[in-house]
Amino acid sequence: PDEGGVPTIGYGTTKVNGKSIPLWLTCTKEQALKWLMDHLLLDAILLLKWCQNENVTLDNNQAASILSFTYNAGFDSFVHSTMAKQIKAGDFDSAAKAFLKWNKIRINGKLTFSRGLFNRRMAEEKCFINEAAC
Repeated sequence: PDEGGVPTIGYGTTKVNGKSIPLWLTCTKEQALKWLMDHLLLDAILLLKWCQNENVTLDNNQAASILSFTYNAGFDSFVHSTMAKQIKAGDFDSAAKAFLKWNKIRINGKLTFSRGLFNRRMAEEKCFINEAAC
């Protein structure tokens, strides 16, 4: 399980074929990579459609950081986020800072700061503004 207690497998996969991961499930490195790539491909298609619908142009780093975010938080979380609204408005500086707001996990029903998520969001922000490799 992740630090919030959500069962994961491979590279953080939480669902396979629409079903939550049972704690006993194991996988090969090849299967884990396939699940990761399948998820990223679906999110990339959704991001491309979102960009087309919203008339938004992203550079490679911006797209990569958003895909890292959506892999972790979910595409719906992105679409309904302040970050997405700021991107649509062309306010990329504020959108980059918005990554850092997503630094909490739910433990026993309470939102709790996560150093791991904070570090991940810092890396996504730096990638988004082209200050670091993605």
